[in-house]
Amino acid sequence: MQVFALPDMTWTYDSLSQTLCLGDTALVSVTWFLDGDTIPNATGLCVQTNDPGSYWATGTNGFGCTGQSDTLVIAPHHRYVRHRHRTPTTVSPPTLGPSTAT
Repeated sequence: MQVFALPDMTWTYDSLSQTLCLGDTALVSVTWFLDGDTIPNATGLCVQTNDPGSYWATGTNGFGCTGQSDTLVIAPHHRYVRHRHRTPTTVSPPTLGPSTAT
C-alpha cells in the first residue's frame, strides 16, 4: 500500500497588493472560491481579492490528493483572517502617517 501526502493548502495574504497566494507549488489544479461561488478563470496559485467576502481554494497535487485551504474574510473597511475552528485574527489595512514635509 502506498500513502501519498495531502497538498499543503497554506496561504499568505499581501494586503498592499490584495493578493492571496497558496504556497504549494506542486499543485496541478487549483480552484478559488468567493462566497461559495467559483471565481471564473482563477486557477493559479494566486488570486486578487478585490471584492469583500469569504475566499478559499481547493487544490489537487500530482498524486490526485485534494485539499481545501482555510478561509480569508475580506471586510469593506477591515481585513481579518478566519481560520476554521479558531478565533478571527484582525489584520488592519495599511495606513499612512502624517506628513513631516515642510
